Amino acid sequence: MPKKESEAAGKAAPSEYTLLKNLILSGKIMPNERIVEADYAEKFKTNRANIRNALARLEQDGLVVSTAFRGARVRLVSAQEAVEIFEVRGVVETLLVRQAAEKAQEDDGPILKAQLAKVRVALSKGDPMGVGAIGRRVREEIWRISGNETAAKVVRNLNTQLVRLWYHSIMMPGRAESIYKDLEEMVDCIIANEPAKAVKAARRYHDDAVRTLKLALESREHYPAEDDADE
Repeated sequence: MPKKESEAAGKAAPSEYTLLKNLILSGKIMPNERIVEADYAEKFKTNRANIRNALARLEQDGLVVSTAFRGARVRLVSAQEAVEIFEVRGVVETLLVRQAAEKAQEDDGPILKAQLAKVRVALSKGDPMGVGAIGRRVREEIWRISGNETAAKVVRNLNTQLVRLWYHSIMMPGRAESIYKDLEEMVDCIIANEPAKAVKAARRYHDDAVRTLKLALESREHYPAEDDADE
């Protein structure tokens, strides 16, 4: 790659990276859909080197796969892999909850309670998407309190791979209510510095997440397979 083009790619990559990532996470570029460098270079009014650089970062995130002679496409998370990722996430996040309960300080309580109140409002409005999104903020506060940025990063990366399936899971009957109930118990136990009880609540949260995901996957008539990629 010529030096100037390489330097331009390095400087401009975050912009193209963010644009492509948002298109993937929003479902505007579908699983298994090819990402043609020339097309997106034209769309974003940039050059192919910048798109190539962005695709390399997205591949590191687990959102894109590149194949020789076929280029890049949006990575499809299979049903089995999705369940496995949910299970791994549950183990790591339960660790974060335990550590948060061990380390929580007095000033952490009002922050957690304020976010939890917003979850309750979303639930009262019949807004499961809001419950899930705001509930994520509660969990992020818990990660912060834990002080374990390494484990928090693992959970964030796993969540990124699951975002397209998250919608189907959160819309399942009863999921929003169970999210609020388990988060409320987790928060109460963390504020009270009761790690054992906090862990039990976290395990219930993630066990229900896995159960709901399986039901959501079973309810989908057509879940694309890896070999359905465009030729």
